[in-house]
Amino acid sequence: MMLDSRRVKLALFDGRTSDRASRFSAVVIVVLLMVGALPMMPAEAAETSITLRDPVGGEELVAGSVTTIRWQVSSTGGYVAIYLSTDGGARWTGLDTILSTPDHSFGYYDWQIPPNLESDTCKIRVVWKSSLS
Repeated sequence: MMLDSRRVKLALFDGRTSDRASRFSAVVIVVLLMVGALPMMPAEAAETSITLRDPVGGEELVAGSVTTIRWQVSSTGGYVAIYLSTDGGARWTGLDTILSTPDHSFGYYDWQIPPNLESDTCKIRVVWKSSLS
């Protein structure tokens, strides 16, 4: 299993009219890329890798906005599943599963950041899968 972790700073603005310090809180989103987390043929697992292209870390994102998650998979075909955890990875919610692009296996997902996200332990996990099963 290959594991790649990148940090993204998410700026949350709650819209209240109080002082700036109370309107801003930072949430760290750890983007985890995992290959081989789901069953696949051994040769296929050894030959497939996934690389996060964006975000690269340090970005400030606003809750309620859209950010693009980009990756590159070393093989063509398959699927990329995207998950969100708001409790440090204890529980995961599927955001989407996307057919991997056949051309150079570059892919992206426009993620609508939840407007009420108030966790400082958020994680995003992107997993390459050979099939939907």
